Amino acid sequence: MVEAEIVSRERLSRLLSPNIAEQVINGKLDVKPGGQRVEQCTVFNSDIRGFTRMSETTSPEALVEMLNDYFEMMVDTIFKHEGTLDKFMGDGIMALWGAPLQASDDAIRSVECALEMVEALGILNRKRLERDESPLAVGIGIHTGPLVAGYIGSSKALSYTVIGDTANTSARLCAHALAGQIVVSKDTWDLVKHRFDMIELTSAKVKGKEKPLRIWNVLGRLPSVQVPSGFSVEATSAVVPPS
Repeated sequence: MVEAEIVSRERLSRLLSPNIAEQVINGKLDVKPGGQRVEQCTVFNSDIRGFTRMSETTSPEALVEMLNDYFEMMVDTIFKHEGTLDKFMGDGIMALWGAPLQASDDAIRSVECALEMVEALGILNRKRLERDESPLAVGIGIHTGPLVAGYIGSSKALSYTVIGDTANTSARLCAHALAGQIVVSKDTWDLVKHRFDMIELTSAKVKGKEKPLRIWNVLGRLPSVQVPSGFSVEATSAVVPPS
């Protein structure tokens, strides 16, 4: 029993953010085998631009070292924002907000995570340039919608993942994104437009969709008004007696 719990804890800690993994282990959150429909889940996809060309001119050892450094930084950022790591696909990352645990700000945390990833990549690139290595460029796609989440695979190899059009659309938006772009769908935009500065791009024609999708590029965070400590709104609206 103890060994099984250790193995379970280790597997979950590699998949889920630490606080969510702890809830599953303690029985506060139930992640059942099989599929479960999630009405609203935000799916994040990213990959490194020009990775195939890079792999042709870089030794396998250096390539693996680079990917490990990159993934370490990116996964830390995903877990910081309580996302679920779905999978690595070569140089690509797929993550979820809304499965197995749902929150009202899932889409916001996904976009915030993407912005922090871009910032973290800047730090990594400065180190690479100091070593005379070429910088990395990443494209990101984010889409929100219904899907099925659960453990999928064989009796010997199960993995927690999601399937459905929402996941496919996120991947296609990622493929559409240029280097440095964070592309979100209208479904995601509707949920985050009050928090981020975004510009609408030319509608994207993606496989599996009859009509082009409206998409936005996330430029940054919208400035928020900070009220100084001790400041009273009432004090500024005092009635001035007539002279």
